[in-house]
Amino acid sequence: GCRIRVPQITEAAATGAALLAGVGVGAFGSAEEAAGSLRHHETIYEPGQEAKEVYDDIYQSTYLPTSRSVLAL
Repeated sequence: GCRIRVPQITEAAATGAALLAGVGVGAFGSAEEAAGSLRHHETIYEPGQEAKEVYDDIYQSTYLPTSRSVLAL
């Protein structure tokens, strides 16, 4: 039931490395400043109520009993 925000950035690891390199050479004063310099779009996915109900049922009937038995070990 949670909203998911997906940034539309194709090379996230390379972008992060470049921003940190910019911090290292003094182009940015901090990692926060470097991250704040990015301008990107994101896609937001809202949960569908019908799908949420299906997944909640699966969670209740499959995952929870399994996790309880593992924790009991």
